[in-house]
Amino acid sequence: MTWILDPVDDCPTCGPERWNEEGNVRRPGSSEPIDRGDSTFGPERGEPASPTRPAPNGGEVSNARLLRRRIVAAGLAGLIGTFALVTTAYAEPGATAVLGRQVAVDTCGGASGGAATFVMTGDLDGCWYTDTFDLVAAGPNGLVVGVGQERFVGCIDDSCGTLFLKFVFVGKFDAGGAELWGGCHHPILGGTGDFAGATGAVSFVDDPDGSGLPPADYTGRVILTN
Repeated sequence: MTWILDPVDDCPTCGPERWNEEGNVRRPGSSEPIDRGDSTFGPERGEPASPTRPAPNGGEVSNARLLRRRIVAAGLAGLIGTFALVTTAYAEPGATAVLGRQVAVDTCGGASGGAATFVMTGDLDGCWYTDTFDLVAAGPNGLVVGVGQERFVGCIDDSCGTLFLKFVFVGKFDAGGAELWGGCHHPILGGTGDFAGATGAVSFVDDPDGSGLPPADYTGRVILTN
């Protein structure tokens, strides 16, 4: 599946105080850029599984096919279940509620993600990079399921750093490839800077507007240890 960006001006709602002269996201009151983190997810964030596993008939079945079967069988009920995981983060002591909006751009903070790049406004103030997007299933009815890895580089109030996340996306598209509806759930795997050791989850609901990557509204909880 190919995502086609329909970008707006870079960071249309972000103030210049969030950027240094090199165009990097910086900590409030400082010219020091925030470490964007490594887009490669190491063993502590989960290595990919082996490409195949034994089948009952003695052959091999690819993990991708097994995952596709499981996700398609679960359908939207599975997505609702993943969204429900956010309520666990709500109950955690010290959880910070976050909500706001995400808009696709060409670059943010002088960088771009491997699959897509977004500006984040609201409680998550900074840049969101989709480093990978793997298509898991695409049905004849337009239902699409995908998984991948992402990073948020920016600040929550005065706490700044990089958050690492994984996601599951489910959406429906018309025959011309325009998104009709979609949403995704993002468990937080950890982070750097003030976000080191962070947990929680963020969920997005797309707001289709005819563009390749529509804006989305997000809500969630981030639990910081620092």
